[in-house]
Amino acid sequence: MAQPKGGRSGLPALADWGMFIFMVLASLLGGSGQPAPDAELSALRAKYVGKTVWVYGGGDFVCSGKAAGAGIQGMFDQPVKILDIERLKGTFPVKPVKGSGVLPAQPVKNPLRVRVRLSDQFRVTSWRGYVKPKSSDCREVTETYVNQADLEKNFSLTPPNANIRQIFAEYLKNGPLSAPNSLGLTHEQLLWWRGIPDEPRGDLNTLMKAQQWLWLGPPGRGDNVFYFQNDRVVKVNVPSMGP
Repeated sequence: MAQPKGGRSGLPALADWGMFIFMVLASLLGGSGQPAPDAELSALRAKYVGKTVWVYGGGDFVCSGKAAGAGIQGMFDQPVKILDIERLKGTFPVKPVKGSGVLPAQPVKNPLRVRVRLSDQFRVTSWRGYVKPKSSDCREVTETYVNQADLEKNFSLTPPNANIRQIFAEYLKNGPLSAPNSLGLTHEQLLWWRGIPDEPRGDLNTLMKAQQWLWLGPPGRGDNVFYFQNDRVVKVNVPSMGP
C-alpha cells in the first residue's frame, strides 16, 4: 500500500496521515468507504419502475396531501403504474396486509416505499359508497412494503387472464359491493378477487400452497376462512353479522 507523502520536514502531513489511516481501515474492512449497493432495491427498480402492473384484489391505497387518509380502491382489472421505489432509512410502521381492517401496522426497519399512479377508474371509499376522487392527491399515492417478497405478492406484471375475467364478469360489472360465489375457485382466482389474506404470512409461493386462507373478522364475530382441497375452495366460514 502506498505510503503517505512527506511534508517539508520530511514527516507526513496531517491530512495525508488521515487519508492513509482511512485507506488502511477501508482495506481491512473490505470496503471502499462508499455505501454498500442495495442489490434488492436495484433489482426491484429494474423490474417494476415505469411498468404497468395490476394489483391483486384491486388495491387498497390511501390518498395523500389535502385528501390524506381517504381510502381509494379499484377493481383488479384496472392497471396502475409504478413510478418509483425507494429504500427508507430507519424504522417505520408498515401494514403487513394492506387491505386488512384488523391487523395493525408493525415497525419495520428500512422498508420499501413505492410511488404509484392510479388509473381513472379508481374510486374513493366513503359513507356514500365509491365516488370519483376530486383531488389529484388521490391519483399518485405511496405505499410501504416490508421487503421484496411483500411487494411482489401484491403486484402482478401480467393482467388477469381471460378465464379469470370471465369468471368475475358480473363482479367487474357491478362493482366491489357485489360478491361472486367463491366455492370452486382456485388459489389464483381467489387472489385476484380478494387480494392478500391476513393469514398465512409469507411470500406468494407460500400462499399458493396453503390449505386455508383467513381474513380476520370483527372481534367476537369469527373470521372469514376459505378452505382449499386440490387447489379449489371447498368450504367457506363467514363472520357473524350480529353481536
